[in-house]
Amino acid sequence: MAESDTILQLGIEAAREGNREEARNLFSLLTRQDPSNVQAWLWLAGVADGPDQRRVALEHVVELDPSNEMALKGLQAMGVKPAAPAADASAP
Repeated sequence: MAESDTILQLGIEAAREGNREEARNLFSLLTRQDPSNVQAWLWLAGVADGPDQRRVALEHVVELDPSNEMALKGLQAMGVKPAAPAADASAP
């Protein structure tokens, strides 16, 4: 997992330096390698190349973490209603 952490940190540095394309490439690579990495999906949404890519990234975050406030607020700001979480198997 050390490699994933390194890629994440490099992506964050690139994003903070304003190099959105490099950051986007790093976060895209990381989400392919580790599709359950919520932080990578959130950062990818932040440097997304357009609203469709941003929406997809935020929806992945909500799938992984349905209570993630950043993703929920991001989708709400875009006018997108997040998909309802899967029904609880113990529900009547």
